This record gives sequence, structure tokens and C-alpha cells, in this order.
Amino acid sequence: DFTLLVIGAIVGDGIYVVGALGAQALGPAQLIAWVVAGVLAALIGLAFVQCAAIDHEVGGSYSYARIAFGPLTGFIAGWVLYIGEWTALSAFPIAFFNYFSAFSGVSDSFETPVKVALIVGATLVNLAGVKQGARTNDVLTAAKLVPLFLLIVLAIAFVALHFGSARANLDPFTPVGLG
Repeated sequence: DFTLLVIGAIVGDGIYVVGALGAQALGPAQLIAWVVAGVLAALIGLAFVQCAAIDHEVGGSYSYARIAFGPLTGFIAGWVLYIGEWTALSAFPIAFFNYFSAFSGVSDSFETPVKVALIVGATLVNLAGVKQGARTNDVLTAAKLVPLFLLIVLAIAFVALHFGSARANLDPFTPVGLG
């Protein structure tokens, strides 16, 4: 359940929302940004693997920073993580409404009620209990992963069947330049 919680958060904001923003801002050059981000994420992951091999305590980045640099740094690392996660939650209702309105055609006048309904619904699910929240998250994560995998398969098929058209879509590769 925890793994799906992390995957769901990454896929929701990290792939769908950032992918749309990247396409809008960078065009095809966002492919470079995805490769760079993937390499950096792998390096960070390897660093966390090494830290976990050294420190067997629960606490993640808080525990690692505390052991390596002292209690004040650990405290700051813990709070930065907490505040970062807490403030990032505001992106979910915004992204939800953007996708909801794109697929349903609902006007912007319903933005606040839709966002409030999402927040109230998520709150009620979590108040029902951890198991109910985990099950709901598992279903929602699967609902996000299925279209992503379908998109990947269709993109590979499109490139294989229509290589010339796919290649033409990459021109200009850097419409706003690499800067």
C-alpha cells in the first residue's frame, strides 16, 4: 500500500501534470529534461540505498541527515520534507479540476465546488480508516497507471508504424531554445 501511495503521487503530479507543463514550455526538448531527471532520480535513489545500508533506523532523510550532520540538520531535514509534502498537496485539487474540466466540459464557475468535493471526499475516505484509505489509493493508482501504460504502448506502436510522422513531430526540437 505504501509503495502504491508513492507511485500514485509521482504518477499524478510528476508525470501527468509536469509532462503537460513540460510539453507546453519546452515542446519536444522536454525529452532531454526527462532523461536528465531520470538520471538524477537514479543517483538520489542510489544515495538513499547506501544510507539505508548504513542506517537501519526508521526516519529516512531525517535520520540520515541527523546521523551524518547532527541533530539540528536532521531536524531541519525532517521539517523541510514535512512542509514540502504538505504544501505540495495543494497541487492535487488544481490538477484534478484541470483534468476534470477538460474531460467533462464543466465551466470554471464549478472550480471551487469540485475542488472542495475532492478534498471532502478524500478526507472522508481517510477518516473511514487507514485500510479504506489504502484501498482507495490502490484503486486510484491503478486508474492512473493503466492509461499511462496504454499511452506508452500506443506511442511505441505509432513510432514503429509511422516513423516519419513521429520524427516530424520532433521538429523543431527546441522551439524556445535550450536556454
